[in-house]
Amino acid sequence: MIEQLISRVFYARNLAHYEHFRTKSYAQHKALGKFYDAVIDALDTLVEAHQGVNGIIGSIPAPEDIKSDILKTLKGDAEWIETHHDEVSMGNRAVGNLLDNVTSVYLSTIYRLENLS
Repeated sequence: MIEQLISRVFYARNLAHYEHFRTKSYAQHKALGKFYDAVIDALDTLVEAHQGVNGIIGSIPAPEDIKSDILKTLKGDAEWIETHHDEVSMGNRAVGNLLDNVTSVYLSTIYRLENLS
């Protein structure tokens, strides 16, 4: 399950970077830049902790659900993370807390894109 999360986050990160270049909104430009910088750091910490508890992860699949709209992608991923939280964290509270940090990067960016643009 962690492998699917990684796939989703990598896709969202790349899409956010593309949109960061394309937007004409300064607020969106800043929000997306903050997202793609922060989300990989949060994910890296999560994956390392997960591997500390559960061993090395498997291969990372290609994303199943590809969208070209960054806001829809972020909302979909945040919902996916919430739905699969227990499966990803595998009952480990520390890993679950780190997963919550990834979610917080998503939710903060959703807020910025919806309200500060």
